[in-house]
Amino acid sequence: MPRKTRTRADEVRKQILIVAAVVTGVASGFGGLGAFAVDRWTTDRTCTAMIELGATDGTPQNQRESGAQTADEATAQLATIRDELTRTESRLFFNRDLREAVQGFSADTARVEQLLNDLTAFTTVPKPAQSASASMTAAQAEAQVELVKNSISILRSMDQHTRDAQKACGQAPIGIPAVQEQLDALSA
Repeated sequence: MPRKTRTRADEVRKQILIVAAVVTGVASGFGGLGAFAVDRWTTDRTCTAMIELGATDGTPQNQRESGAQTADEATAQLATIRDELTRTESRLFFNRDLREAVQGFSADTARVEQLLNDLTAFTTVPKPAQSASASMTAAQAEAQVELVKNSISILRSMDQHTRDAQKACGQAPIGIPAVQEQLDALSA
């Protein structure tokens, strides 16, 4: 059987493969470090927000200063919050519990947006052609009760997702004090 002889080209190919493997290994190491750094920064930022949320009355600063928001302003603000939550979720690579809490809170903001849209049906003035018949009034009352039940469900869900995030951050799971006060007032 003839013996293979190594040529200079074979040696060069072998060296290129070794260099490529080393470069790939170094690059993936830096990529892993980069992913860890992004995750750590996002986790720290999110956990700081959880501390602030647990320490405030839950009212956004701009709302405290300027009075009540319109439904459109609130919807726009919720969309901005949901976008930020989506970005935050995509940057949490290693903390699964915190990522799931952020996903849940993001879903809650979408539910709040829908709730605001549903509320506009009750805040608009009915047209004179829609006379208030007994069946229409009963249907409206039923819809309002469902709206209140949905509101309570959303508040509980937001509070629970906040508690989950606080727990994932190693904090005491206290939730959102303002939401708990509202739930207590509704229960009384």
